[in-house]
Amino acid sequence: MLVTGKHGMVSSAHSKISETGLKILKEGGNAIDASVAMALTAGVALPDMCSIGGDAFLLYYNKKQDKVYALNGSGEIASRYPIDVPIQTHGMTSVSVPGCVSVLFTALDKWGTMPFHRLSTDAINYSRYGIHVSSKVVRHMKTELDTLRNYPASHIYLNNGQPKSTEDIIINEDYAKSLEYLNQHGVDGFYKGDIAKKIVAHSHQHGGYFELDDFENYHCEQLEPISIDYRGYQILQTPPVSQGYLHLLELGILNHFDMTTMSEAERLHLLIETKKIAFSHREEVLSHLDEALSTEYTKKLASEFNPHQANNTIKDPFVQENGHTTSFVVVDKFGNACSFILSIAGVWGSMEMVEGTGILLNNRAGVGLATQKDHPNNIQKRRKAIHTLNTWMIFKDKKLHYVGNTPGGDYQVMWNMQLVSHLIDEKMNAFDAVDTIKWRGNYQNGHHFIELEKNIEDNIIQELERLGHDIHLIEPYSASGASEIIQVFEDHLEGGCDPRSDGRALSY
Repeated sequence: MLVTGKHGMVSSAHSKISETGLKILKEGGNAIDASVAMALTAGVALPDMCSIGGDAFLLYYNKKQDKVYALNGSGEIASRYPIDVPIQTHGMTSVSVPGCVSVLFTALDKWGTMPFHRLSTDAINYSRYGIHVSSKVVRHMKTELDTLRNYPASHIYLNNGQPKSTEDIIINEDYAKSLEYLNQHGVDGFYKGDIAKKIVAHSHQHGGYFELDDFENYHCEQLEPISIDYRGYQILQTPPVSQGYLHLLELGILNHFDMTTMSEAERLHLLIETKKIAFSHREEVLSHLDEALSTEYTKKLASEFNPHQANNTIKDPFVQENGHTTSFVVVDKFGNACSFILSIAGVWGSMEMVEGTGILLNNRAGVGLATQKDHPNNIQKRRKAIHTLNTWMIFKDKKLHYVGNTPGGDYQVMWNMQLVSHLIDEKMNAFDAVDTIKWRGNYQNGHHFIELEKNIEDNIIQELERLGHDIHLIEPYSASGASEIIQVFEDHLEGGCDPRSDGRALSY
């Protein structure tokens, strides 16, 4: 449903996360205060997707300063990692230094107004006294069961080796104690104090290569957002190592087409082919990003579009990866806004839970870095992996209009392209934009195919197939993701939360 409000609004993938954020806004906190609290609750409510053992990115609009800031909380692989040792998907070789805690404390120090101990209250209580398992978390307990059983995380997230049900609760007393430790010791408690020491000791015991200086030398980065003009709107995105540039590249290509005269099938054909074109160039444009987002360059890429035929063999550097991430958006009564995304990379991350901390570590290195010499994310070339995580905001005439986000690995930038087109090209409201039919493009074994929710008219499917698309129909609302949008008006707010999630938008 479309939610309206006047003083503040939040939208997230879990009702408890949204409730935490709204509570902080009602107490007088700003968008950063609410975001920090929501991120901490997210680590308890959606432990399969995020925790303080993972990474985070944000865009923050400071209304008073009329400026948007970006924080990049991507982590780095152990500095002493042997180049000839393969990176595993799970276990300690898959872990990068968690950047989430640095983002939380940096944001709070720069722009927040409330103390960390107040913002961690909900997360501590949920950890200590329990939180019911959501349907998506149960699903991931089942899909990853065989692997999860072999790792320390199973002691918290399984019932004697079996998945929990939605009637069960998760209690993680050690996680509550870790948050209380951060209340007392701040960011240094994580990167220089007992938590860092425990992670390093766990790494030594379980085949990892971390040393204390890997944590002591870490800090998140404050960067300038990147942007592109899309039909008179300024679209802001998180800069590399975030893959947000790919979202802008897609929009830059779409800029060269008039979609107002297109049928639904023609519009979908253009969006799908635009995704393919952008993804086929996603590695090469990184070395000249300013040029790549220019009108001249995107016009060149747009010329690759064939309005009469799908290109199912255009090269893509990688198989499309699904992601296990969560995101949320906040607008406060002061006019500030935050788009926040956090992740432990794969489902249940590395599955390594550090003894005595309750902290589930990420596997960002395992899914984002490689040791092959010719790989663009070779660990010799780049300590920080290119991230699928990205967040966006939309301005027009220097006024904030939309704050949006979605999780979903490589699907994020194609879903974000769909969302922006729904909002600007089709003039949908915030809920209709997240509620409408989703598609996701895939590239495997040299071939593109499209998964499309089947609650779509038959004639549109037939026209797409006539154009040569390999369409795989999936159940309505099964494309996954958990998109959130808040639209900002002069006198009120409107928000929507993806019905594919367990979340909701809340306002006051």
